[in-house]
Amino acid sequence: MTGFCPTDYVVATSVEHALNILDNYGDRAKILAGGTTIHELASRGMIPQIEVLIDVEKLGLSYVRDAGEEIRIGATTTITEALASEKFFMERIPFDLGAIAESLNTIHPDQVRNVATIGGEVCSAIPFLDLPPALIALDTSIVARGPLGTRTIRLHEFYQDFFLSVLKPKEIVTEVRIPKPMPHSGSAFRKFARTGNDWAMVNFAASVHLDDSGRMTECRIVAGAIGRTPVRLTKAENTLSGAKPSQEALNRATRAVYSEVQPTTGIGAPGYYKKEIARVLARETLEESIEGAKRG
Repeated sequence: MTGFCPTDYVVATSVEHALNILDNYGDRAKILAGGTTIHELASRGMIPQIEVLIDVEKLGLSYVRDAGEEIRIGATTTITEALASEKFFMERIPFDLGAIAESLNTIHPDQVRNVATIGGEVCSAIPFLDLPPALIALDTSIVARGPLGTRTIRLHEFYQDFFLSVLKPKEIVTEVRIPKPMPHSGSAFRKFARTGNDWAMVNFAASVHLDDSGRMTECRIVAGAIGRTPVRLTKAENTLSGAKPSQEALNRATRAVYSEVQPTTGIGAPGYYKKEIARVLARETLEESIEGAKRG
């Protein structure tokens, strides 16, 4: 970890305490929760100028709560804790939240699950992580606190580039908020990687709602690991909006996905290969989402 030599480590006792430290150090401070991303980046010499690590594990932000029309997850909730909650336990997961449960289950090994946090998965802005596409497909928002107060940011507007989000240097993400899908909704997630412990070459999430006439509405299709941020494929979504589920509709959508995605070469595979995988994963996630919506 050449160049990564923080001179101080502080266990924050409150969100306000953490914000005060950020106010003093600015971009020379780094929030530490599970530490998995920091370890990966530091081992590659990518965060060399940090002076203080701010440990936020003791802030009471580890929870999964039903809040009426939303499911709220505290930022320091670990992957293991989220999977153990009744909302995302695979054997009982409702079809409408399937994308999130499936994405959480692709995160390996167990040593990572036990320490990696929901907030870390969101805030890292690493485009080949698994949870962000699933959260975007469910129209998730995050809550950030800073010197000027609290703001809510929709996750599909959060990412700007590799390792770059709209989060300000003196802000902390405290919560993830997932709107409860309407009845007759389904969602799904798929990941393609070399091994079960690898980062994705391509991952995909989709969600679909069926109205009273059986037509598809509220369609979201999100691709990860194909570019510098997770990408919502609006052109492909539009091919499904208002259509009844059919092989023809799925064919249109997957053709649109193939046309719309412009994968970057690298992160495990060349762009043309990712493009082919994207078409396959898009169809699988859409088929499962539609089936879940019919059964839900």
